[in-house]
Amino acid sequence: MKDLPQAIVVTGGSGGIGRVVVDLLRRRSEDHGDAVVVSADRTHAPRPRAEGGPSDGVEHRDLDVTDPDAVASFFEDLSGRYRISSLVNAAGTIATGPALETAEADVLRMIDVNALGVLRASTAAARGMVRQG
Repeated sequence: MKDLPQAIVVTGGSGGIGRVVVDLLRRRSEDHGDAVVVSADRTHAPRPRAEGGPSDGVEHRDLDVTDPDAVASFFEDLSGRYRISSLVNAAGTIATGPALETAEADVLRMIDVNALGVLRASTAAARGMVRQG
């Protein structure tokens, strides 16, 4: 396999904990060498650009961790261009409010993102890592 640049993937990279992780990785790039930071998110949040530069040092990609096919395709594509060195599962949502007033659909969405999304992303990333040796 040809030498590929390394990548650190952060799901949920445009908000909350994920955004903080992406920003920290971007600001402390010397800590992880030449690895590209890939921020993967489904929110289509605004993507800030560095002053005078073509990007903010982060590759922003769309990813919905609740879509098994999208997750598999995302990591398949990524592992063809990068050697995935790390995955930070930061995509998440929460169902709030009194239990008697919380819709079951909201709780199921939370489980789909927070539990199954982690499983999907971790499994797909690990498959790519194993293929790459």
